[in-house]
Amino acid sequence: MRQSIEINIDELILEGFPYIDRDKIGNSIRNELAKMISEKGMPNAYLDSQQISTVNGGSFFISKGSTPNSIGKQIAKSIFEGFGNNR
Repeated sequence: MRQSIEINIDELILEGFPYIDRDKIGNSIRNELAKMISEKGMPNAYLDSQQISTVNGGSFFISKGSTPNSIGKQIAKSIFEGFGNNR
């Protein structure tokens, strides 16, 4: 049976990005995280958890001229990889 998972990003701090891009970046993060979890599943350590309070997304590099969508995808990848670091 497929398990239902709800992702709620309560606070997302994006320093150094234009204010106008914040919603586009946030939407891209949510969409990419949903896609990655759907394809790869959640780490077993989180399947029994009711809530994850924080995830260390680590660091990442953004190329000059990157679109909000590509930035969001890269951030989502860091967050997803951070799931494994918070076990």
